Amino acid sequence: MAIKEQHFQSDLEILRHGGQEAIALFLNTSKRLLETGSDDVLKNWITVAAPALPEAERAEVLTLLMSAYLSGRREMPVVMRLLGAGDPTRTIH
Repeated sequence: MAIKEQHFQSDLEILRHGGQEAIALFLNTSKRLLETGSDDVLKNWITVAAPALPEAERAEVLTLLMSAYLSGRREMPVVMRLLGAGDPTRTIH
């Protein structure tokens, strides 16, 4: 098993365990991947990592994202594009 694979498996275990450490890992890894400009890698991470989070932690992450989106933070168009939500500048009624 490659070092990256071992690290990934370790991250998944932290995510599965839940708690604030899992939420921080999920968000910090997502942020780091977004900063590298790799949307596909970020989308792949979210596809694997989000289901690994326990339900309560997934709900907290979704709440944080919705709060950021609804408060109009500038980072949200990128998140919406990654989620395939179409035009992120469109007003939701």
